[in-house]
Amino acid sequence: MLSDQIIYDELKRQREHDASWQPEALRLPLYIPQHHDTPDEHDEDEADESSRGVVIIDMNDGYSIMT
Repeated sequence: MLSDQIIYDELKRQREHDASWQPEALRLPLYIPQHHDTPDEHDEDEADESSRGVVIIDMNDGYSIMT
């Protein structure tokens, strides 16, 4: 049979371990936007802009007029 002192020491060790336990800090990944701006894509965007027209937004009524 185990002596009482061994049992008390084990209980004390477990209490100390439980009291000192801290949850691990949550580590979230950093947000890194994905920019794929190559010179070829940039040239295509400029060509498309001329065919898009003009958008005028009337802030009073909330309607948009596209020409």
